[in-house]
Amino acid sequence: MLVLLVLLGCLFIGSYSAKNNTCPTFQDYYTVRQNPNCWYNPIAELNAPATIKFFGYPLIEYKVLTKDGYILTMYRIPSLNPRAKHYPVYVQHGLVASSHYFLGLGKNSLPFVLADAGYDVWLGNYRGAPYSEGHVNLTVYDNDYWEHSMDEVVRYDFPALFDTILKHTDPHGKILYVGHSLGTTLAMMYGAEFPEIANRTLRVMVFMSPAYTLTHMKSPYAKAAPFGTAIIPGIIRLNGYPLIEYKVPTQDGYILKMFRIPSDNVRNPNAKNHPVYLQHGLVATCANFLAFVLADAGYDVWLGNYRGTQYSEGHVNITVYDQKFWEHSMDEVVNYDLPALFRTILAHSEPNSKIIFIGHSLGSTLALMYGAEYPEIAGKIMKLFLFMSPAYTLSNIKSPYKMGVPYGHAVVNIVRNLEMFRIVSQAEPLGRLTRTFCLESPPLMQFCLQLYNLFYGPNTQMGPPKTVENFRFQEIIPVYFNQLPGGTALRILNHAADLVLGNFRKYNFVDKNFEIYGQWEPPIYDIKKLQVPVYLFYSTQDWATTEEDTLNLWWHLPEHARYGLKKIDVPKFNHIDFVFGRHARTLVYDDLVKACEIPTAQNEHSHYLCDDDGEVKCLPGWTGDLCDVPKCRPGCDPLQGYCNRPGECLCKLGYYGEKCNKCIPLPGCQHGYCNRYVPKLVIRKEATVENQANMQSCVNGNCTRPWECNCKKGWGGMLCDEELNYCENNPDTCKNGAKCISLIKEE
Repeated sequence: MLVLLVLLGCLFIGSYSAKNNTCPTFQDYYTVRQNPNCWYNPIAELNAPATIKFFGYPLIEYKVLTKDGYILTMYRIPSLNPRAKHYPVYVQHGLVASSHYFLGLGKNSLPFVLADAGYDVWLGNYRGAPYSEGHVNLTVYDNDYWEHSMDEVVRYDFPALFDTILKHTDPHGKILYVGHSLGTTLAMMYGAEFPEIANRTLRVMVFMSPAYTLTHMKSPYAKAAPFGTAIIPGIIRLNGYPLIEYKVPTQDGYILKMFRIPSDNVRNPNAKNHPVYLQHGLVATCANFLAFVLADAGYDVWLGNYRGTQYSEGHVNITVYDQKFWEHSMDEVVNYDLPALFRTILAHSEPNSKIIFIGHSLGSTLALMYGAEYPEIAGKIMKLFLFMSPAYTLSNIKSPYKMGVPYGHAVVNIVRNLEMFRIVSQAEPLGRLTRTFCLESPPLMQFCLQLYNLFYGPNTQMGPPKTVENFRFQEIIPVYFNQLPGGTALRILNHAADLVLGNFRKYNFVDKNFEIYGQWEPPIYDIKKLQVPVYLFYSTQDWATTEEDTLNLWWHLPEHARYGLKKIDVPKFNHIDFVFGRHARTLVYDDLVKACEIPTAQNEHSHYLCDDDGEVKCLPGWTGDLCDVPKCRPGCDPLQGYCNRPGECLCKLGYYGEKCNKCIPLPGCQHGYCNRYVPKLVIRKEATVENQANMQSCVNGNCTRPWECNCKKGWGGMLCDEELNYCENNPDTCKNGAKCISLIKEE
């Protein structure tokens, strides 16, 4: 899917370039610069200073240092007109642009028109723009570099830029300010913030397409303005919720970011202070509006981001530009990320708290793997697993993208050899391409949405609403494309592809499996070991995690872990609608919040609670008058097996097997069999190394009760190791006249 979007982006960029460099045939493009059949515009490939020089204007470049360490670039076109007025004119570009923005019309470009009229032209670039990416301590790859708004531009950039202009012109003169779009916004903010200074330094402000308040904006982007381009902290704050941000280091050096919406006891009298952890799915982010529903219900909400996703790109030693950064699969997330995130949550929660884990899609996969890999720990710290579109094995996936699954390892190898891991993994380049193409117009939004829905399912609630009442939900589409793709390692994509092949196991290194795992195939994640109750929500219109695959997961769960199953059977509700769907709250979230109310034990040592009437109610997996009897694994022999916790089946002395329905023969029994099978050597715990070595497999005996050795016909003795009627069966045993007498005879 991402590759397809990349190709479409290239086609889009190519069509744009064709407007500037046009040839009649495809072959002519190979010689576009010299071909007389082509119209070639050389400035299409030039940067700002090269464009200025190309048209024959003088150029002076200034590096301007701000008080907070940013290094800005400003270009000056001094007038050569002998009748020049020499008034400095500062030209400021708008949003997501640069000074090059004003040079696209050749000789008719505004800076050249001003220069020809005799003005001293200065082209500014505020921090973060393509020509102003410098800093004395930071780089554009540091998150702290981008922690600025228009306030910092007004407070630091403009004073530094204007001081530089006045220093190199008449210090008592004044600047003519020309701005376009956001360039006008910045000027108005500057004039309002520093009115006296602005009055002394600026002669006049000339605005093109002035941007003050834009409440009457006609663009469809107006609907998405509050959330469309906001990152997660901005979305949370815009909705009026408190926010705490945590940076969580893992044992292998990754730095993860986790957002918390703490339970508000003042605003919500029903606050539960119970921690709920939300885990997003594949190439997604933690932008999940379920968080607000849970916060309103009084829960302490934590939004997680595993390594390599948009908000977790840190590491103590390496960066996202190092290939080693991206060499991880879901195994590393399970072994390092989730334990670190859970420790942080419990460290900031009330004592003895248990976490409710809510996962969507691949988020559920990670939880299942964690619960299978660390069943004891998960049983102690997890109260409940709630899964939306659960991904266990995906053998019945309907998406046409499944055709590419067999080529996953080949793609990984190609990307590794070309050292392109970051390009196909990091959120920033993928997101830029998606936003550039998909947010160009409403029709392109719908086109991109359908490309995604080839994976999620074509029947979705994301799209143009049919009623005026639901019109506000169309604003979610720009939010969707500003949050997705959220980035992830290519190896995680390949690991997820293994689910489509019907495998639920550790990462497949193919020819290196034996070296890494000590076996030819990767070890499986055995979900029969789960000790955490599981509640599943699935949709019949989901092409990624189908109804068949969800039910397959349900029946593979241990019985004690099957807490609940909810089917969403409506005409339009696909895989991604669980997160962004118009009716997600009524169809899923309301029931999900109710499911969070799984009974909590009266105290940490008990397995019951008391209801409002004072009646004792046992927790799932427990029974008995005092709720102190665990329910054993289904089929566990009631006489020969027992359990200390729900779902176990421990065998009493002398018995073995998953259901404890097989007996163990007496150690040393040589000539027998047990229940028509030949068992392996069974050693009691108190056996020493010496007597372990002397024990022999049961060969000629059997047992109906443990520690027996019932001899086969023709054998005798306590261990069935003495052959009966030996001499009668072997009359030629003795030589030289000796006579063989059987000491043990069959009666």
